[in-house]
Amino acid sequence: MSTIQSMWSAFIVMIVCGIIGVIAAFGFGLSLDEIHTGFLDAGIYDLNDTQWGYEYGSTTEPMMNILYVYLYCIPLFGIAVFLLSVFKDRLKRIWGK
Repeated sequence: MSTIQSMWSAFIVMIVCGIIGVIAAFGFGLSLDEIHTGFLDAGIYDLNDTQWGYEYGSTTEPMMNILYVYLYCIPLFGIAVFLLSVFKDRLKRIWGK
């Protein structure tokens, strides 16, 4: 019975990680877009064809993308926990350990 219980708890972890990842991605995404467009509307980033403008594009935008990658890794972590639990159970049944 403990294998079913471990699979069930891993399934719950996967669902919770998925929900947290989706909520965090929408929350951080909307916040980041509002801040970015607010700065653009205020003229803070109005640095077209200048050295500062090129440096902004090469540092800030990749950092925003890195944030999104980390947020999308949360659901992937939950899926990995569930799959490891399933395969661990299968190997125990096959090898009898």
